[in-house]
Amino acid sequence: MVVEKAIKILNEIIKKTREGRLQWEKTHREDTFQISLTDYSIQIEREERFDIAMNDKYFAYRLKFFDERGRLIEDFDQSDLLEVESNASRALHELFVIARRSANKTEKALDDILNELENNV
Repeated sequence: MVVEKAIKILNEIIKKTREGRLQWEKTHREDTFQISLTDYSIQIEREERFDIAMNDKYFAYRLKFFDERGRLIEDFDQSDLLEVESNASRALHELFVIARRSANKTEKALDDILNELENNV
């Protein structure tokens, strides 16, 4: 039941972030972004791993839930969520990308760059 709720939360976070209703923040870790709710915070994290069998690097994603005091309540990686949702890896990757764009204010940065190129260069 817990994993099913995490999937539901993941999908809702993606939807609300796409709509601009959730604003992500940077954390002290380069590949971790966070949103703060009233009593909880949620982080999406990316970590580079190495697959010995494939002799290749890949990214793994983890969704973490914290209480109001910053204590970890639960965390899920893609393998946990794949038990219930076959698209969990894709969803976690998508959330990481849109969270990073939100935290870095990518849309504004690209608008500023485009404006400068069109008007000042």
